[in-house]
Amino acid sequence: MLSALRFYKTNPLRRISTYVLFPEIPEDTPETNCLLRTSQPPKYSELTPLKCHDAVLKLAYQFEYDMACYGDDLEDTGRLLARTEPLTCDEVVGPIERREVPFSYVWSTVKNLYTVDRQLVPARLFQQIHAAAAKAHVSKYNNPSIYAACQELLSDRHLLSEEQTRVVEKYARDGRLNGLELRGADLRKFKLHSSKLRREQADFIGETGRRAAARDGPTGGWHRCESLIESGVSH
Repeated sequence: MLSALRFYKTNPLRRISTYVLFPEIPEDTPETNCLLRTSQPPKYSELTPLKCHDAVLKLAYQFEYDMACYGDDLEDTGRLLARTEPLTCDEVVGPIERREVPFSYVWSTVKNLYTVDRQLVPARLFQQIHAAAAKAHVSKYNNPSIYAACQELLSDRHLLSEEQTRVVEKYARDGRLNGLELRGADLRKFKLHSSKLRREQADFIGETGRRAAARDGPTGGWHRCESLIESGVSH
């Protein structure tokens, strides 16, 4: 028995199973969810906790995907290395900001609703969608290709207006703060400390939400989303 256990511990060919859970993309459309009709104010009488949850997550996942694809497009053009012609601010930043408008609109709307109507956007629901929205928002700052493009823009800053310079500098600064200039051991330390900070932040938000729930009492409409939130759909 001991020899069998010893063999199992030292055998490099032992099988390890890994499960990868992908986020569930909400199936809401502008026809079924008024929050997704971003060209007009939402009909608040039609909103439910579940619609608020699904609208934010759908656009958050879409924006995160768009940033990954956009970074690949920037890299594939070869202009960052060839430098045959200077990049312009509108070429680099314009597509990002235009893609983010629908997501920012819906996310801001839900944040306002959380402030004024805790029955429509309960605290525990807000915690879930806030985590997904924050992760999506920062995706434009931790993309190496976007960061490289912004560095190229700053190398020709005389071609930028004062306003454009400030915007591009923000992208470059937040890229550095997200560890895009770190390598090797420094990058591993950064990821470790970032992970610890995220856990502490989650604990703080969770405790704040529990206190808010205890203060506000039962929230109408929460039962519609409780099973969804407990399953961790937004992770």
